[in-house]
Amino acid sequence: MKYLKSFLLLFLLTSSSIFSNDISSAAKKAKESVILITVFSSKIINGKTVYYKTGYGSGTVISSKGHVITNYHVVKKGDYYIATLSDGTETEFEKFTSGNYFRFDYETDLALMKLKHGNYIPVELADSSNSSEGETVIAVGNPYGLRHSITSGIISSMGRCDIGFSAVEDFIQTDVPINPGNSGGPLINLNGQMIGINSAIRTSTGSFQGISFAIPSYIVKKVAEDLLLYERVRRGWIGILVKEEIESDKRNVKIISVTSGSPADIAGLRKGDLIKEADGILINSKGSLIRLIKNKNIDTELFLTVSRNGILLDKKIFFSENITDKNMHNDKIRKKYGFSVSKDSDGVPVVSDVSSFSKIESLEIGDSIIAVNGKKTPDMTTFLKRMKLNSYKIESVIIKRGTEHYLLKPEE
Repeated sequence: MKYLKSFLLLFLLTSSSIFSNDISSAAKKAKESVILITVFSSKIINGKTVYYKTGYGSGTVISSKGHVITNYHVVKKGDYYIATLSDGTETEFEKFTSGNYFRFDYETDLALMKLKHGNYIPVELADSSNSSEGETVIAVGNPYGLRHSITSGIISSMGRCDIGFSAVEDFIQTDVPINPGNSGGPLINLNGQMIGINSAIRTSTGSFQGISFAIPSYIVKKVAEDLLLYERVRRGWIGILVKEEIESDKRNVKIISVTSGSPADIAGLRKGDLIKEADGILINSKGSLIRLIKNKNIDTELFLTVSRNGILLDKKIFFSENITDKNMHNDKIRKKYGFSVSKDSDGVPVVSDVSSFSKIESLEIGDSIIAVNGKKTPDMTTFLKRMKLNSYKIESVIIKRGTEHYLLKPEE
């Protein structure tokens, strides 16, 4: 018995040592690809531009030429940026031809930057779809500016959507401790490969409380490539608005609007259709459908099975790019009030997305916006004009839901 106890103790110590070495070697491999981004804002004092530090975050080097992926929320308010490499060296960022330091994708909260001269070590990318719940993962980043910190934990869940952090969501949920400053750093596996970008935490205090989220690598890869090649993300678009309905204890995804002339319209989809499957995948939530659609490339096909008056119909839809989408407007509206707007088939502004942190809590997807700040908004053009003239400030909205009208006001 004495020998058995000694063997078990030796086994546990050996296993712990091997596990610790796995984390150490994986973190060491990825660490050289992680930078600290210090954000500066500027103001004019006595005719001179003065820069002052306003924040920091993390960035992940994804090419030997110095391309860096980070979160849009890390860099969006800055005027100037400094990168600190793993060895403590400081360097600057280059501006793109547009004159900006970054290109961004609002829908995923990702931004692409470029370090000045040098030969950089890019992170090795892994396919996040091969990751699974319970797997040990590691975060490398700069929490509270503490440069190149390492934390570890496990994957709690895959495919989290409808969290309310961004328009396109397919988060990897972990219990890895991350805090302000970790955003933009990599989530890596025990091979030292990046499976995601750490982006958000669920908290009531502003600090880590056991739940963190990372954007999976397949989304990061597509966004980075498109931002580099096209300066924007080219997503498939079919021209529908949907919302979830519960009927007979079943959750359905119902089409509430079809844009005239859109791929969905051409394929014969109609308002009121219930979407049952997409590319053979069961659809039981709005998030699962949006995730699939947003990550499809243009000029590809989508096969939908819909229920119309109890009859199942198969529809083939050809994706196109929605070049009329006004991200700038929705960026400002969502940033201030936590919801997004699209136009329906009649051109009327309709609530297309509502964050769980919306300042107008009673809003629902599919609500038609009849008036803003006491002035009518019969179409999307008028709505955007009224928003712009009022500096995107909302004092009240009148919405139509079914046959009822409601006056709603933002929370103070």
